Amino acid sequence: MTRPFRPAIAAALVAVMLSGCAPAKEEEPAMDLAAVQRELDGIGGVVESSTGARNTGVPGGYALRVQLVVDDDGLASIGEVLQEAVDDVAGAASAAEGYREYEFTVSVTDPSSPTGTRRVTLSRHQERIAIDQGALTSSLILTADELAAAAAR
Repeated sequence: MTRPFRPAIAAALVAVMLSGCAPAKEEEPAMDLAAVQRELDGIGGVVESSTGARNTGVPGGYALRVQLVVDDDGLASIGEVLQEAVDDVAGAASAAEGYREYEFTVSVTDPSSPTGTRRVTLSRHQERIAIDQGALTSSLILTADELAAAAAR
């Protein structure tokens, strides 16, 4: 004699066990990204900006990505533009903690490019960037503590 309920009971038990093991979904940190973007757009030499969050791969770990598009004047003063962007983001971050990492990328307008912009490798402009916190590669990557320290200068 077969027991028709055995597979159903086993499936129900597995579902209950797995739902209890699922990590709690943590929400993205609350930051008024539209306000931050308005501040970034007001920086001299910045043509356009965008902000967005991404998961770092660590449960509950989010990174804020800041993308700046600058004109030739903005590229010529890349250090000042980047410092102002760090200051603007740090001001908003102090009111809304939760991001573990902050990444700043810069592109310059380039009419000859199919996208209209060309990515700037920030490490090639290191001598004009006075921020001595974080990692300076093709972008500037800062932890929350490094962001606060870079903005405090």
